[in-house]
Amino acid sequence: MNFLFHIIISLCIISISTPTVEAQYRESYESYLDLEKIIIQFKPNVQTSTKDKILSQYPMLKTWGSLTYPEVSIAITSAQNASEYYQLIEKLSQNTSIQYLGEYFKSDKNNHLGMLNQVLVQLKNPADYHLLKTVAEEHNITSIVPHRMKNLYELHLDKNSTLSTIDLAIKLHQSKSFKYAEPNYLINPIVTTVDPFYGRQWAINNTGTVIQYSGTIDADMDVDDAWTVTTGAPHIRIAILDSGVDTLHPDLMPNLLPGYSANGDNSNGYPSFNYSNDGHGTCCAGIVAAKGDNNIGIAGVAYGCKIVPIKIFTYQNIPTLGVIAYSTAAWMADGITWAWQTGQADVLSNSWGLGDQFIPLLPGPGDTSTVNAAIIQAYANGRNGKGSLLFFSSGNDGPDPPIWPSREPDAISVNATSMCDERKVNGSCDGESWEGNWGAHLELGAPGVKIMTTDAVGSNGYRTGDYQYTFNGTSAACPNAAAVMALVLSVDSSLTAERARAIIDTTAERVGGYAYTTNNAYGTWSSELGYGRVNAFLAVSMAQQTTVNVIDLQTIAHFEVYPNPSQGTVFISHQLTTGNPLSLTLYSTLGQVLLEKEITNSDQTQLELQNLPNGAYYLSLKTSSTTVTKKLSLVR
Repeated sequence: MNFLFHIIISLCIISISTPTVEAQYRESYESYLDLEKIIIQFKPNVQTSTKDKILSQYPMLKTWGSLTYPEVSIAITSAQNASEYYQLIEKLSQNTSIQYLGEYFKSDKNNHLGMLNQVLVQLKNPADYHLLKTVAEEHNITSIVPHRMKNLYELHLDKNSTLSTIDLAIKLHQSKSFKYAEPNYLINPIVTTVDPFYGRQWAINNTGTVIQYSGTIDADMDVDDAWTVTTGAPHIRIAILDSGVDTLHPDLMPNLLPGYSANGDNSNGYPSFNYSNDGHGTCCAGIVAAKGDNNIGIAGVAYGCKIVPIKIFTYQNIPTLGVIAYSTAAWMADGITWAWQTGQADVLSNSWGLGDQFIPLLPGPGDTSTVNAAIIQAYANGRNGKGSLLFFSSGNDGPDPPIWPSREPDAISVNATSMCDERKVNGSCDGESWEGNWGAHLELGAPGVKIMTTDAVGSNGYRTGDYQYTFNGTSAACPNAAAVMALVLSVDSSLTAERARAIIDTTAERVGGYAYTTNNAYGTWSSELGYGRVNAFLAVSMAQQTTVNVIDLQTIAHFEVYPNPSQGTVFISHQLTTGNPLSLTLYSTLGQVLLEKEITNSDQTQLELQNLPNGAYYLSLKTSSTTVTKKLSLVR
């Protein structure tokens, strides 16, 4: 086909009512074209030396590099405008060793993606498969490959196909014969961690010591208290969808289950280990379930649970671009689907995503439909119909809003907190110069600064040795929250995804002094930390009592303790949902009953606790059907 008129063809396919609208679309489309990069796919069995020899014949190609998965080359061009760019593609397409060429798009120097030779098509029903065969014949499609997701197919193209991936996706989408169609993109997910140095496991029990960076005492997830209830059940599985997990790490091996590589390298979830960043997934896995009580290393938050390693991206080095994580929409959807279907994962931890800068780069009519559909299906159908829980990093580019797909309705978006119980910002007590994404659709906060965890063994990871002392970013916050969910399900695996989500959200501590004034489904919410910083002890305590009682969501949503921390005067907000009295009990951390009070008024109760020493306490509100517990700190 004539690649020079590629964009013009695609614009003509779309049904646009006026020339003005068409011109606006063309201008917007071309504004994202990355003139510096082209994807080149050679025919199978073409040797690297032959590829280099071929590409060196084109003066407008400055340099190039090859990816192992997917097997494509990324060439850097000197094109000055779209005309030169497409003329170069046209010349390259004449070479008999080149199988396909795809454009690149960008919004800034760090956000770019390329078009692969596949279109993802979701059928409305299985009987429509014959429509794909008709399309394949009409447009010279090389093959139709079924995807792991039901009724999803990949149409594979080459340079002899009559339309490009974008053109074909638009045509199929506009036909309305399919649920959706979108190009398969080569994506650079955001998985960055920040400044790895030294630290300790303050997220489990923050003592405020120098070795824990002199944080605030008890600014943690109360994991040590939760361990008095459960350290995690071995039948609960947490999938780590990342760069892979070092399955030879001695602190992880006891808890590892067979894994999967969505990129097709058949490593069963083992990392590539070409670059230090390949240790990213191993760090996430250690936070979740490094084996505890084994006299080595660290203890994961849910160290009795099992880890399912799933590789959905790899780090690769391209000249002038550097070492970057690469993935595709098909890999992400495949990994999520394998996790709940084959891996039987109860919880999926995803320390990756795309920023808003990326979204305009998705010109296909389906945009993020394939991955979104995979999330929806996992949340609805995982755990034999009870639903799997999917946690995602909110992103490290605050004050931007949470990145996709963390903001999807069935995803749980997690921001990072410091060891001083504040939203991680440039200037928080940890001294790190980055900020977590926050705002609309954020759900929770969890420790994400200087987290000690496992690293790839030896020199394969971020540092020499088997451990990373300061794993940072919402990449660390996400597995911390996911592990707390694993503890909840360890107490009661019969919980539906919605019920389990209600537990972790309503028991989160409203810390940081933010305005938790928005009333959402599971109580008060703030844009900085969502429902607050997760609390493992409160969550598993509530999960315990839901095994025999139904959660009274209306009571839970209205039960708040403020100010918290308090100097002694404490207000309790509540609501009498049935007209029956409520029972309020104040406990010490050792379980001693310090105060009991019957509540008959409908909205607020005042407590005077000046006679109690500084420290942590628990307030339980009991109804006829449930007991809800909140943590209270007295600080003077």
